Amino acid sequence: MEKPIVIAILTLNNVELLKQCLESIFANTELPYRICVVNQASTDGTKEYLDSLAGRIDVIHSPKNLGFVGGNNLVMER
Repeated sequence: MEKPIVIAILTLNNVELLKQCLESIFANTELPYRICVVNQASTDGTKEYLDSLAGRIDVIHSPKNLGFVGGNNLVMER
């Protein structure tokens, strides 16, 4: 069995672009994959959208914006 690739996505108040990104991955990725999204304290409905995808993706809700490196470190810790 192939080990899945990990697709890490960091987001902050960009729910519409995030939806497009995830829908594209779901529709077009054939390799085994795991998606991990780091929500960096969004206030635009991102949390609710990500919670609706429970079971399809891994989600980390950060209480503050950790920046690029900090967000990716959270993914690597999983």
